[in-house]
Amino acid sequence: MKPNESVHSYNNRVEEIFQKLCNAIAVGKTSSQTMTLRENIGEQALVSYINGLTGEIIFEVKAKNPTTLEQAMQIALMADKSIRTYNEVQDIFKNNEPPIIPFNKNFRTYNETQTMFRNNDQYNNRPYNQNFNHERNNNPPSYNRDNTINNTNNWKQY
Repeated sequence: MKPNESVHSYNNRVEEIFQKLCNAIAVGKTSSQTMTLRENIGEQALVSYINGLTGEIIFEVKAKNPTTLEQAMQIALMADKSIRTYNEVQDIFKNNEPPIIPFNKNFRTYNETQTMFRNNDQYNNRPYNQNFNHERNNNPPSYNRDNTINNTNNWKQY
């Protein structure tokens, strides 16, 4: 591939050269000889095509182990598309800086909240089943009209 040449234009250029070469050797030959020569040229064109690729595309094509020139060209086009898409996404993420969040004096971190609850006597002096953390026993208390805790639990267990 030439510098700054796309895979699509490289494919077109190789295909054009391959067709011209096949047409030139077919002059004065029988159809069986022409087919044999075309297969041999196709194998050589495949090797030359793959070696002419650059960058990450050559590794992608070699990993798929194509048997024909057409397969190698299709694999190279797909690899080029996926590599370009990946690079575009990376550029988007590199150029986007995280938003600046204004300082909120009322905001508490998780650790600050936990410390606040640990130091709160109203919370710590309650019986075990009346704590606000209902994840321990999965049975949240039920309240009646007077805001006192009922002994019965009306919550469904899932």
